[in-house]
Amino acid sequence: MRFPFGEIDILAQDGDYLVVVEVKTKSNLDFGAPYEMVNFKKRRKLFNLARALSARFPGQDIRVDVVSIETNNTPAKIEHFQNILEA
Repeated sequence: MRFPFGEIDILAQDGDYLVVVEVKTKSNLDFGAPYEMVNFKKRRKLFNLARALSARFPGQDIRVDVVSIETNNTPAKIEHFQNILEA
């Protein structure tokens, strides 16, 4: 789903939640794991995307998750981090 200020990689449903999923993939871990690429600036963008989605679907519970994929392993290492914007 695209908005003027960004796009949602995956939009999913998990029970009562509409889930914004950011997917990060890396084959080289020299500069950190894929999930570490979701820095303050990216989190702020994800927050704004979730807020725009909330305006489009009033009353809908929204959560932001990250899926981290490391392709330097066989099989690939996949991690799912739920609700990354929770304080």
